[in-house]
Amino acid sequence: MMVSFLFAATILCQFLVSPSAGVFTIVPVTQYVYVNDTVTFECAGFIGTGFTLSFFYGTNVMENETDLPNGGKRTTFTATSEVNGTDIFCLPRMGIMINTSEAAYIYIQGITIFDLF
Repeated sequence: MMVSFLFAATILCQFLVSPSAGVFTIVPVTQYVYVNDTVTFECAGFIGTGFTLSFFYGTNVMENETDLPNGGKRTTFTATSEVNGTDIFCLPRMGIMINTSEAAYIYIQGITIFDLF
């Protein structure tokens, strides 16, 4: 059985990392081919005491934070075709207050060639 895969050798997502927050836009799946149409993003940083690191899109807040051994915080978000074209923000927050002075860094977890076989 011959299995063929199409890969786009372009940037999958546009993202901006600044001292205040991580921001990226998920591009439409029609422009790129993903395996299972999903991409996982990680956001991590050393944020102030009492803050929660969360992904935001539209009016939704995704709280999936874990503590790192070095004292930092980490959260993940798996993008599917349902949120394509949506601006996603990763920000530290305390309750409803968002802290734009704390740094948050975004990492893209892509597929490796070994995942295809």
